[in-house]
Formats: sequence, C-alpha cells, structure tokens
Amino acid sequence: MNRLIILAFCGWMLSTPLRAEFVEQFRSAPNRRIAKTVRNVLINYENIPEFRDMNRNGVRDRIRFRNTENGVVLGVFDGLARAPYWWFPLSLVSDLAEMLGFCDFKGNSQVSVLLYQDHRFWIIDAETKTVEYSAENVQLFGLVNVDQDPQPEIAFVAGSDIRQVVVVGWQDGVGFAQSVQSGTAMLSDAGTAMNAEYSLTLKYNSGPGHSLAFDPETYERINDLDLDDDGAMDIPLLVGTESTDVAGLFVRDIGAGTIKWQFQFPDEHRDDLSRGLNGFFDLNNDGEKEALFGYHSVVTRDGNVHTLDDNFQMLAVADLDNDGADDLVGIGLADSSVQVWGIPSGTTSITETELMAAGFALHQNYPNPFNPETAIRYQLSVVSDVDLSIYNVNGQLIRTLVQGVRPAGMHQAYWDGLNNAGQRVASGPYLYRLEADGQVLTRRMLLLK
Repeated sequence: MNRLIILAFCGWMLSTPLRAEFVEQFRSAPNRRIAKTVRNVLINYENIPEFRDMNRNGVRDRIRFRNTENGVVLGVFDGLARAPYWWFPLSLVSDLAEMLGFCDFKGNSQVSVLLYQDHRFWIIDAETKTVEYSAENVQLFGLVNVDQDPQPEIAFVAGSDIRQVVVVGWQDGVGFAQSVQSGTAMLSDAGTAMNAEYSLTLKYNSGPGHSLAFDPETYERINDLDLDDDGAMDIPLLVGTESTDVAGLFVRDIGAGTIKWQFQFPDEHRDDLSRGLNGFFDLNNDGEKEALFGYHSVVTRDGNVHTLDDNFQMLAVADLDNDGADDLVGIGLADSSVQVWGIPSGTTSITETELMAAGFALHQNYPNPFNPETAIRYQLSVVSDVDLSIYNVNGQLIRTLVQGVRPAGMHQAYWDGLNNAGQRVASGPYLYRLEADGQVLTRRMLLLK
C-alpha cells in the first residue's frame, strides 16, 4: 500500500466584486497534497459527455497535430464527418502542449479547451482562442463539482516545495464570492462512548479458498464524496501534524466555505484509518452516511470507530439483498474468502445468486444536476434484453435511450434533454429506469436550465 498523501486546510472568506472570470474557489494551507483516495475520484474525464466531443454531435472527435512554418497547430476533426472544424496555434501556449479535452465550465454552452504539458495547464476559450486561465508548476488532478450547479471545476496541486491544493472555477458575476484558504483549523476530539445501536454483521462468507471477481466500476458511485446528499461533491482532506503523519479528517464544503464534519483519528485505530477514506455511505439505512476507511473501519458521524473483522478488506459497496441498506463486499485476507458485511436484517441473508446479481447496476448520472446533456452508466452481469428509459415524476415515458440485447459489462448512454418527439423538455426532476431480464433499477436526476 502506497504511503497516504496528507492534506490539511484552513480558511477565511474574502468577498470581492464578482466578475465573469476563472477564480480560485479554494486554496489549502502550504505543504499539502491531495489524498490518494480523493485523487481516484478526481481523474474522471470520461464520465463527462462533452469532454471528448467538442461539437456535441455524440461522436468522439479526433485530435491531430501539424507542424507548420509558424509552429505546431492543433486540429480537431469531427468524429463523424472526419473533417477538421477547429484549430489552435500551440505557439500561443507551448508547442509541446497536449489536448486533454473540452468542457463547459461556464454553463452557457461555450466550450473551453483544456491543454496540459508537464507541470502546466491552460484553459482556452474555443470561440476567441484566447487563454482564459493558466497555471505553472502544478500537478493537475482533474475535474470536480464542489457546488450545486451543473458545471465542473478543476482541481490541482500548486507548487513543488510549498504545495497547496487549489480548486478553480468559473465565476459569472452571480456565483459565490472568491474564497482563499489560510491559517490552521483545529481538529476536535473524537467521540469516546460507542454507539451501542450501531452494528454490522457478517451476512455472507464463502469459506476459504475463493476469490472475488468484480469490476470496481460496477460499484463506483459518483456521489460517494457527497456527505449530506446536497448534490455537491465535498472535499475530504487528511490533516497532518508535526507529531504524527495523519491526525484526522476535515470534510470541506467549498461553496459554502464551511466545515461539514471533522474527525480526529484515535491512536488505537490510526493504522487502518490512515490507509485513506473510501467514501460516505449509509450502511444502516438511518438517513445519515458513515465514513468508510482503510480495510475494515466504519466511522459514524459522532466520531466513533466501528471495526469489522481485522481479517476483512472492503472492496465494494452494494445493496445485495435489496433491504434498502448498502452492504460491504470484500475478501478475507487470511483465508481468501469472500465476505459481505451489513446490518442485521432478520431472515434476510446473502446468497451466491445475489452476490452475482451485484454485477447488475445503474449508476448515478453525471453531471447531476445537468444542462444540456448527462451520461448514464449501467452494468450487466450477463447478456440481457435491456430497456433504459426516462420518465417524469408522474411516471409518464419521456424518452427511450436503450432498447434491445446488450452484452455483459459496463455500458453508457447519454440523454440530451429531448423527448421521443425531439422536443426539449422542461427543467425539473426526472427518473431513469433500467430493466433487464426481470431486474429493475431506478434513479433520480435533475435537469436545470
């Protein structure tokens, strides 16, 4: 296990007159880096529909570079027509720059181009071909959404000797004010009395000598870093001190400029907690998410650590027996067994059939809320006759996205906000429903205009 990267932050808020520009929405204290577990979430370009499709015709564009007497020119070729329709002279930034993708940071359907080279990056306005934002001596981690609008922000680590975590986003004159982080926030003590009402039990054990075959993408949840389900990604920062590598955790609401939750690591649990945060999930179905750490630690919001079997390593989260509560799926390190942990559920137990059915999944759409387009990923455990459709909250069919036989594995569909008649639908909540061979899953999404 790689050594965990440590973070800390502290903050004050400075309000300034709002202008339409890219601004820093978060900057950590010096000598911090993004934690490994957060980094896995940030590098997620492919889940953004337009990131590889500049003109949004539903076909991935092709990128070509051409040497000219005036330097290197980057060209974008339509993936359908196979003809160039946008070009950019790299001499304006660097002839060695690479194209990462296209993104609507502003929410006005104006695409920006993201270029990167070594430890530099640039955000280019595609229409004017001007540099709107740039940074040097950085390590780019990817796209995040730290507020409740559909537009992403970009996160990176600035500096090599004095490292700071930075989140930059578009400010259009009506958004929240620029916030700059400084100072030192103090961790509060963890809870001391164990919550006797909280309990997880071993619901399934395959016995020794088995292995767990699964695709981690099956269980990935886009909102597993949304502590309170407000629709915005929270930033969990691991905090270090002079006396210990990792002292605890802050969960930061970047948009509101507040700390949602903080937790100081007890010494007796520090080794497993320091392996990193795996995300926030409601394992006991009480409406409040717990924090999953390391191999076998579950921390409730009162700061108490609930340790599962020391032999257990959690790998995935899924509701295997449809009791409304998430289960932890993993392996027994000592005997190579497959284990499932969850809340006691009376006569309900996990069977091998249900464990296989975990390969059937419908993921949260991304981005969400969205405008004008969103991606919907779904997983099939076997070859299935699939129907993936959009409904309004009254149960009326709006759009059929997928209908027909699909192979086992991960699939992705897009919805552009149009109904089956090609008409644009109104803003508001919608349901998307996946049916495959008698199994049905439904999720909710929000279209904003």
